[in-house]
Amino acid sequence: MTGLVAAVVFPAMRELDPTLGGYAGYDGPHWSLVAGVIAEKVFHVGFVVTGVMLGLSLAAVLGLVALRRVSGVPIVRLGLVVVTLGLFLTHVGWLQPRMDQAASAYREAASAQQTEEAAMAKSEFDDMHPIASKLIGALALSSLALFTVSAWMASAGRETQGAD
Repeated sequence: MTGLVAAVVFPAMRELDPTLGGYAGYDGPHWSLVAGVIAEKVFHVGFVVTGVMLGLSLAAVLGLVALRRVSGVPIVRLGLVVVTLGLFLTHVGWLQPRMDQAASAYREAASAQQTEEAAMAKSEFDDMHPIASKLIGALALSSLALFTVSAWMASAGRETQGAD
């Protein structure tokens, strides 16, 4: 959903073309500054929610492992949790700090009316954006797969529950 919010906020802000008082001397586009601030806050909330949910998913699948010693390990679910968690941690631990740093440098330079420095920082951020989009897409797909497999196994008969 965070990616969807960004996909709505950025075009809406571009269309509104706001002027921000705190950046009055900056002659670059203000819409990307305000959209970026909103999107960054939404992403940070989303990261907390996703992290908590993935932690609970990991605890649940490890609980299944502990309870199913005789009937088998839920390999597919365990694998999907590990993949999803790996994608999430890659984004949050490696890419997002770099994107946040570039976004902050963009806002600081714009606030200081340093148009060239602002453009360089925005370009640095923009260069990372395709990687972030791919990570978010992969995370969404792996989360959907995890949900689907878990729902399928929860609705399956007792005789098939050791087979995932």
